[in-house]
Amino acid sequence: MRTRTALAFATLFLAISVTSWACDTNKAKHKKARANGGTLSMAAGVAPRADGGLVLHLDDLRVKAGEAGVFRVFANHPEANAQTPMTHANFVDELFIVPSQTSASGTGAGHNYTLPLPAAAIRAGDPVVVTLVPVENGKLNVTVKRAWVAAR
Repeated sequence: MRTRTALAFATLFLAISVTSWACDTNKAKHKKARANGGTLSMAAGVAPRADGGLVLHLDDLRVKAGEAGVFRVFANHPEANAQTPMTHANFVDELFIVPSQTSASGTGAGHNYTLPLPAAAIRAGDPVVVTLVPVENGKLNVTVKRAWVAAR
């Protein structure tokens, strides 16, 4: 009986340890656009196979507390800038972020977005790079914890 109990505790300890380690290694740091560059390009993984299309997830997108922002999102077009038209084949969406007064830390509350990706721009197995382009002044700071692609 003692052997079974010891084995059960050892298995439980190992499961907790592995889970904690996996969670620690998956913690994503916020990626911050430079105020002088304006755009933020980041890898979003590899596009999976999807019969119903693909979606882009932007997790915990933030702007500085009290600031607003208008961003255009492009997939696999890192050269995009404020003059790139919304009719471009790699245009995903335009995001409007309103000021948040809920955080005392200096950064507004994070927003999570799920955006359909244009079928012509992304195919299964393609690496995906997301580019956020500020539309108004080109100097707004934005952070994104994680960008990733999934089946719809």
